[in-house]
Amino acid sequence: MNIGKNNLNLNGVSFSGHKKITDNFGFDSHEFFYLYDVNKYKCEVEIYNIKKDKYGNISIASPNGKPAEVVEMQEDSRLGGGQVSVKPRKMHNLESQLGFAYRYKLTDKKNNKSVSYAFDNGSVIGVLKDLNK
Repeated sequence: MNIGKNNLNLNGVSFSGHKKITDNFGFDSHEFFYLYDVNKYKCEVEIYNIKKDKYGNISIASPNGKPAEVVEMQEDSRLGGGQVSVKPRKMHNLESQLGFAYRYKLTDKKNNKSVSYAFDNGSVIGVLKDLNK
C-alpha cells in the first residue's frame, strides 16, 4: 500500500458543512450541517463577528474571544448528526457588515467538557455579500 496516496474511492461523495439559502422574500438564511455522535455529544455552532484590518486580513472582532451567538444543532439520528438554520437578521449580537465566522463545538454529554472544535473549510461567511465566491 502506498501511504502517500489516497487509497479510498470516493467518487460521488460530497459533504458541505454550510449552505446559504435566499427565501422568496430575499432574506438570507444559513443552513449548517455537522456529523457527530448524538448519543455522546451536544453540538453547537458558535458564530463570531469579524473585522478587517488595513491590510485586508480578517480576524475575530470579539476582544475576549467569545462568540456573538451560539446555536445548538438539532439532533437527527437518521443522519448521525444534526443541522440548524440561522437567520442573520434575527441575531441581535451579529454586528459585522463583512459577514461572520463560525466553528462547531462538541461537548461530551457525560462530563460536560468541550472535547473538540471542528472547523469547516469555509469558515468565513458573507452576510451582505458572499465572501466564499
